[in-house]
Amino acid sequence: AEQSLQESNSRLAAAESDLQALRSQHAALASEGERFREAAGLAGQRQAELEALQGQLVSLQTQNLQLQEARQQLEESFRTQQEALRSQLESTARDGEDVASSNARKQAEIEALRSQLELASSDRERLA
Repeated sequence: AEQSLQESNSRLAAAESDLQALRSQHAALASEGERFREAAGLAGQRQAELEALQGQLVSLQTQNLQLQEARQQLEESFRTQQEALRSQLESTARDGEDVASSNARKQAEIEALRSQLELASSDRERLA
């Protein structure tokens, strides 16, 4: 009976030792589980931040495309205005050349009329 009691005590001590080891493992697993929950929470936050940043990226890309289109329209408008101004300048230059040519003809006519006037004046003096 004594030996049976010692064996029971020995098994009880072993069981208590196993129980203590299991409690330590349980505490370690609970702590690790908490770390995993925290990591999962952080991963969720990071995922939400990533999705927000992706939304901002899409918005910026859309704005960039709109700005590029506006720039192209402005460049086209500038080219059109530049061509219109070039055409006006060429027309003004031609008009200026026409006026200069007309002025030269009129100046020649004035000189011819002066010569005629001088001749007529000279003829009048001779006749007088």
